[in-house]
Amino acid sequence: MKVVVDTNIIFSALYNYKSDAGQLMLAGIEKKIDLFAPEHVQDELRRILIDKLDYSMRETNETIKSLPIKWVDKEIYKNAERYAERCLKDEKDIPVLACALALDADIVSGDKHLLSVKEEVAKAWRLKELIRKIEVI
Repeated sequence: MKVVVDTNIIFSALYNYKSDAGQLMLAGIEKKIDLFAPEHVQDELRRILIDKLDYSMRETNETIKSLPIKWVDKEIYKNAERYAERCLKDEKDIPVLACALALDADIVSGDKHLLSVKEEVAKAWRLKELIRKIEVI
């Protein structure tokens, strides 16, 4: 199963590894699920770690590198951005949806805009629902 994660899910996992988001990362480490994120999410995560949590550049790079996420270059999903733009009201979520469309992957998020995407466009999971599904796998 391929799933695109947004920044909030990743940050929640880093904040509390025992949380559902932490369990999702563990499922990625254990290869129960393939986790992806657009480079936009990596940039946003980098900014948060440095600006809000005072991580050094080295700590930030090591943290990002240690995550079980395959970072997707914008070139891979840029052709899907226009369609994603028509499906969403919040432009900051466009790279996540475009990435999911380009990879034919689901999305996991707590963001109401991403969760409101019609299922025929992309399957958007609430974190708890996805964790329950992974436990069955």
